[in-house]
Amino acid sequence: PASAACSPAAVCGSTARPQARHAGGAPAGPLVCLATAHPAKFPEAVERATGVRPAPPPRLGALMRRPERLAELPNDLARLKRFVRAHAGGRTRDTQAQDTRARGHAA
Repeated sequence: PASAACSPAAVCGSTARPQARHAGGAPAGPLVCLATAHPAKFPEAVERATGVRPAPPPRLGALMRRPERLAELPNDLARLKRFVRAHAGGRTRDTQAQDTRARGHAA
């Protein structure tokens, strides 16, 4: 909709196809552009473009108020895997797949 706010990346994606079509480089037909970032991820850019600073959704606002945690690791894949397993709170891809199967969904 004309009144919807988009992230800068979504704007680029939604304008590239019409420009390419005008230049003869894109096929006719519907355009599907998936905007996966909330406009609040880029508040300065959205504010410059619209004059309105987007508020973060409640869950993101709550996340931004949490303390930041940082760990510096060497460039070592095995060490990274050990770190993730130790700090994932038991939630790895394997346990998520098991939970999904237990709920009766395909993994």
